[in-house]
Amino acid sequence: MEERACARTSLRLKRRQPALASSVQIPASLPWGYGDRISTQAALGRFLSDLKRAAPEVAHRVVTCSPDVVSSTNLGGWINKTGVWSVGERRVWFAEDLERILRWIENSEGRHIELGIAETNLVGLVSELGTTWSGGAGR
Repeated sequence: MEERACARTSLRLKRRQPALASSVQIPASLPWGYGDRISTQAALGRFLSDLKRAAPEVAHRVVTCSPDVVSSTNLGGWINKTGVWSVGERRVWFAEDLERILRWIENSEGRHIELGIAETNLVGLVSELGTTWSGGAGR
């Protein structure tokens, strides 16, 4: 009886093989340079923002995450261009404020995952993303 229960459960939990994504050409460099005196956080923020402009097909495969530190990590430009991930469309509370610097738009197409004020959420998410099946990694 236990063997049949395990077999049924195994069939119920079996995942379909997702279609492999097509490969994209990753540029060796971007056409913009950065000054000699720039923090790594500022460089990352500028790079991601520039990547969206120079190679949108590559940027579409990038996901960022942070525990409530968007401005201090310089991810604002990236978030403005790509949005914040959410299960569904969410109301933009400050949409009428035309002078806002950060356009925080949440929807299922967002490329940034906001984790709230909890660094442990970041550790948990990164570990989950690291163990997620990627369609060919590790084979």
